[in-house]
Amino acid sequence: MGLQLPAETNGEVGGSVTFTPENLPSTEIAIIAWQAETLAGKSNIVSGSPDSPVISPGYTDRVVFDKNSLSLELLNLTPNDSGTYTFTVTSSGGSDLDARTSLNVYELISDMKLTGPEEELIEGESSATLTSRGSGNITSIEWMKDNTPLNPSENIIFSPDNRAVSISPVQRSDSGEYEVKYSNPVSSGTSTLRLTINYGPEDVSVEGPEVVDLGIQMFLFCSATSEPSASFSWTFNGTDTGHTLGEALQLPAETNGEVGGSVTFTPENLPSTEIAIIAWQAETLAGKSTIVSGSPGSPVIFPGYTDRIIFDKYSLELFNLTRNDSGTYTVTVTSSDGSYVNAETSVNVYDIIRNVQLKGPEEELIEEIISDMKLTGPEDELIEGESSATITSEGSGDITSIEWMKDNTPLNPSENIIFSPDNRAVSISPVQRSDSPEVVDLGVKITLSCSAMSLPPASFSWTFNGTDTGVTTNKYTIEETDITNTGEYTCTAFNSITNRRDSQNHTLKVQQGGAGGGGLSPGAIAGIVIGVLLAVSGICGLIVYLVKTKKIPKIELGSSREASRAESQRAEENEIHYADIRHNKRKKGDRVEMANISEPRTEYAEIRHEANSRENPPPYGSQR
Repeated sequence: MGLQLPAETNGEVGGSVTFTPENLPSTEIAIIAWQAETLAGKSNIVSGSPDSPVISPGYTDRVVFDKNSLSLELLNLTPNDSGTYTFTVTSSGGSDLDARTSLNVYELISDMKLTGPEEELIEGESSATLTSRGSGNITSIEWMKDNTPLNPSENIIFSPDNRAVSISPVQRSDSGEYEVKYSNPVSSGTSTLRLTINYGPEDVSVEGPEVVDLGIQMFLFCSATSEPSASFSWTFNGTDTGHTLGEALQLPAETNGEVGGSVTFTPENLPSTEIAIIAWQAETLAGKSTIVSGSPGSPVIFPGYTDRIIFDKYSLELFNLTRNDSGTYTVTVTSSDGSYVNAETSVNVYDIIRNVQLKGPEEELIEEIISDMKLTGPEDELIEGESSATITSEGSGDITSIEWMKDNTPLNPSENIIFSPDNRAVSISPVQRSDSPEVVDLGVKITLSCSAMSLPPASFSWTFNGTDTGVTTNKYTIEETDITNTGEYTCTAFNSITNRRDSQNHTLKVQQGGAGGGGLSPGAIAGIVIGVLLAVSGICGLIVYLVKTKKIPKIELGSSREASRAESQRAEENEIHYADIRHNKRKKGDRVEMANISEPRTEYAEIRHEANSRENPPPYGSQR
C-alpha cells in the first residue's frame, strides 16, 4: 500500500492534533513537506530534509515535527485550521509520494441550560415549553425523557431547530426528567429538567369493615389518586369529625443503588398528630421481613439488619447493599389515636458496569473513547445487494440501556436492518449503498431535488441533521460544498387536503477531491431527486433519478410529455439503464435507494402499481 494518512481528524479549539503518516517508503527520504489548505488559505508548514526541516513563519510556535516518524503535531488549534493537509516525501531517487487528510476543528460545547415553565402544570389544561441553549459547534441535538429517546407525538412538538419542545396539553404521563444533549465529534453537553404534572384527586375509596361488634377498635382507611397527594377530612352522617391527617404519607416511587453502596428512605408529609409507632418492612428477593418497629424514640431493629441500618426517628438508611435487597419497602406510621398511614417505594440494586470494550473492524482497541469496549464487524469487502453484515457488541455488568447510532443519528430497525433480541447485535441483509453516505467533492455545487405524487401538489420542507433549513421548495441547493455540509438531508412532502405527509432521507458526505469514491469534480452538479408518495389511493408510479454531469445542463420540469421529449433528445448523449420493479401494494417503510454513479449518465428506477402483472421486467441494462 502507498503512503497513507487518516481520512479525517477532529480537534477542539485550543487543543492539538497529530498527523502520523503510515507505509513510509523503504528507500532513503531526501525531502519532506507538510502543506495546508485551510479556511485561512494555502500555506507551507514545514519542508526540507527530515533531519533539518524548515518551519514556515506562522507555524514556528505551533508545530512539533518528529524526524523519526515524520509526524506533525499542530498546537493551539483555531477554527481557521479546518481544511486539508498534504504530506509529500521525495526519495533520494527523485520520486514523490503524497497523502492527504482533512481536519475539522470544533468549539467545545459549553454553557448548557434547559429551562421550562415555573407555574404549576395541570393535566389536560396547561401547556409546557422546554427551551435549551448552549454554545459551541453544535452538530447534533438529542432529547431524552427518563433515559429514553423523546419522540414527537400528537401533543409533543419539536421546534424547527430542535432546541425547544412544546407539550400541549400536558398529561400525567409527561411527568418525569427531561434531558437535552448537544454534541459534536469532540465534545458534548447535557442539561436536565424535571416536570411534574398535577392531577386528581380521583378514584377515592374507603376501606374498612361494614359490620363490627360493639366495644371494639375499628379503622377506616381512605385513599385517592392525586398529584400532589390529597389531604383528607372525614364526616359522620354529614357532620365534620375534625379528624384529618393532612396530605398522605409519601416516599419516592423508586430508588436505585449499587452493590456495596447505600440508600436512604425519608418519608414526607408525616401526620401532624403524635406518632406512637413506626414500622419499616421489606418484600425483597430474599423474602418478606420486618426491618425496624416501635416508637420513634426506642425502635427495635430486627435480626439480619442489626449492622446494616441507621434509623433516625423516621428515616431509614440501608447500607452494604446486595442484589437480594432489590424489592418493595413499606413504612407504616400509627398515630396516638390509632389511625395509621403508610407509603412504599421500590429499590433496584445494580452491579457496577465494568470491563466494557469497543472493537473496530480491524480489531483495534479505542481506549481514548470508551475504555475497553468491543464492537466487531465483517472483515471482508461488502457488495451492495449481495453481502450481509453483522455488527456485534460486547460488555459486562447490569446493562439497562443499549443505543445504536449511525453517522451521529439514531439507528432504527427496517426491512434490512434487524436488531438481536438483546439489542447487542445488528444484522444488515442485504447491505445497500445507503448504508454508507453519498460522497461529493469539496467546493462543488450540489442540488437535491424532491418530488412527490400528490393531488393537489404537495408542499415541501427540508431539514439537515434534524434541523429545519427554512427551504420550502422542492429543490435544496448548496452553491459550494464544505465539510460542514456532511450529514443527513430530509425532504418532507405535505398534502394540505389529505393531511398526509411523507419523508425521504439522503446522507451526503463532503470530502476533498481526488480521494476517490465517485465524488464530483469542481463545478459539477449532483442532482438528486428524492421520491415521496402521497397519492390518496396507493402508489401510481414514481421515477427517481440521480444525474451527475461535467457541465451544468438547463433542466425544465414540465409535463410528463415535455419530460419524455427532453429524454428522447438526450438519448444519444447519455447511457440509459432501466430497472423495473413491480409490486401490488406499498408497505410501510418502503424506500427508494439513491444511485451513486461516477460516470456522466442517467439511471432510472421505475416503480409501478398494478393489480395483476404477469409481464417480467426487462433485465438491468436493457433499453426500451
